Amino acid sequence: EKGMHKIREKRREMILMREREQRAAGIVLGIEKILFLKRIDGCLVYTPSLCRLLTRVIRVAKPDIILSPDPGNYSFDSFGRFHRDHRITAEAVFDAIYPAAGSLAFFPELAKKHILPHMPKEAWFYNTDRPDIYVDIGVTITLKLKALSMHASQIKDMEKVAAIIKNRAREIGRKKRVHYAEAFRRLEIPA
Repeated sequence: EKGMHKIREKRREMILMREREQRAAGIVLGIEKILFLKRIDGCLVYTPSLCRLLTRVIRVAKPDIILSPDPGNYSFDSFGRFHRDHRITAEAVFDAIYPAAGSLAFFPELAKKHILPHMPKEAWFYNTDRPDIYVDIGVTITLKLKALSMHASQIKDMEKVAAIIKNRAREIGRKKRVHYAEAFRRLEIPA
């Protein structure tokens, strides 16, 4: 809620606006359920309670694959990619995936509430400097940009942002001889 361009908006109004925008983007992408973790923008702190919360989300959702910022990329070559919340999220998600999500030894109080261990099969890390998997997004880039455009309160110039995203996807796509691609670092998660 702090990444606003008009300071005059009240914080609560901005939070609600951002949630509406995220839901609208989810509708564009066909996402049925969006979970808001209600953390203060720009102030995320790695704590056991954050790891517990993320472990709970993994155990309840039971995903096969988790997408997250890359916790191993500390090149600090971009302010947007290395926003404090993104760095902390990356580390907390990594630790929640393994070993916490799949082990009764971590957060046993969750099991008492019938939130049982679940181990995803893979993690795909974006914003990585060591990609090893590429996804052709040629047929979905327009949809991606439409979803992104739903975040109007955060984007001053959608045309400019779209050009940046297309150029980046084109650059990644060249490596695999496709028009547009996204790159990830893939890790199989030990059982």
